[in-house]
Amino acid sequence: NADDVVSEYRCEHPEIKYITRESNGGPGAARNTGLKSCSGMYYTYLDSDDCVTSDYLSEILRIVRKHTPDMLAYRYETCDETGKTLAVIKARQPGICESEESPASRRLAFRVFALNLRCNAVYRRALVMDLCYREECRLGEDALFAFEAYLRSKRFYVSNAVIYRYYQYRQSATHNFDEKRLIGLMAIHNI
Repeated sequence: NADDVVSEYRCEHPEIKYITRESNGGPGAARNTGLKSCSGMYYTYLDSDDCVTSDYLSEILRIVRKHTPDMLAYRYETCDETGKTLAVIKARQPGICESEESPASRRLAFRVFALNLRCNAVYRRALVMDLCYREECRLGEDALFAFEAYLRSKRFYVSNAVIYRYYQYRQSATHNFDEKRLIGLMAIHNI
């Protein structure tokens, strides 16, 4: 009932854009459609099976107004299908990090942005407008996008705020990863 839910929200918040696709092209295609349609200074997304805290947007807005990062990452919880918290993914070094900082600082930031990435990143739109998610990649397309953005970023912020809930389902791709998928992913990216 997405149409009904969005219609209800749009009555209270007319600034909401509702964008649909003719067919399901997977997460990469949906994210590319959203990125092409966005008009704000910053870009992020919420997966359909996850949720955010009530202060998600206000916390992101507070950080971008104060620190104007190219990218920011925040802590998030992983939850099982019932909503039980499994783990809280922590930022090891909260605060601003400039690209000119030490290699150790860059490595810590890299772990936050690329290696532990789920949906916990916000990007300056100007930084990523010419990037695309790999639509043929059905697993890990967000980490690949984040890595490319990270390489471009000069200023990033790591927040200790836990504002996202990443749900893990028994049937999800991340729980059913096998060697064939890994080989396919490597082939797509010429590894």
